[in-house]
Amino acid sequence: MNDKITRWSSKPIGKGKRKENSQISWIPPRSGSLKIKVDGAFLEREGAGAVSWVCRDSSGMLIDGFASSVQVRSPLHAETLALLEALKWLNSRGFEEKECKEIELESDNLFLVRMLQGTDQVSWEVHALMRESKDLLIRVKGLRLAHCARTQNKVADWIVKAQVHNILPLNWVFNPPQALWDLLCSEALFVYLSTV
Repeated sequence: MNDKITRWSSKPIGKGKRKENSQISWIPPRSGSLKIKVDGAFLEREGAGAVSWVCRDSSGMLIDGFASSVQVRSPLHAETLALLEALKWLNSRGFEEKECKEIELESDNLFLVRMLQGTDQVSWEVHALMRESKDLLIRVKGLRLAHCARTQNKVADWIVKAQVHNILPLNWVFNPPQALWDLLCSEALFVYLSTV
């Protein structure tokens, strides 16, 4: 399984807190591939949170997405549920190689990625979810899981925050609210300008 899990973060992660460059933006997948970003949010006082994932193609086009309110015990619990929901969607779609060369699944939670790699011990609170995630991960051909910088996860972060505050419209995938649309467009423009 380790060959399916890589790290694409643009900066090496050393000991202590890592500094994030605000200029780092969403990095598109290769042409003909898809990129899925996952994120989770946790409100400790309420013991609740939200999960989201968003799928985009190499042009930055929003292909699909998911957001839901959930009962969780920690930020890690929320992040793991978000990853699991994305993996369930991928398995239900049954992607074929002719349809998509590769699928990149990214999380800004390094501990979550390391647990899937087997380099960090699985936390007791997400043990069952992690087992199910690992099982689903190996079923999707051409899937690569990676860690990304938080600044590369702005869209999924915006969606999960809107969901946790109950302001995300039900039809956000097909009719994104203006703030989400602006974010999608700015990231696509950033990618375009960096290639010319």
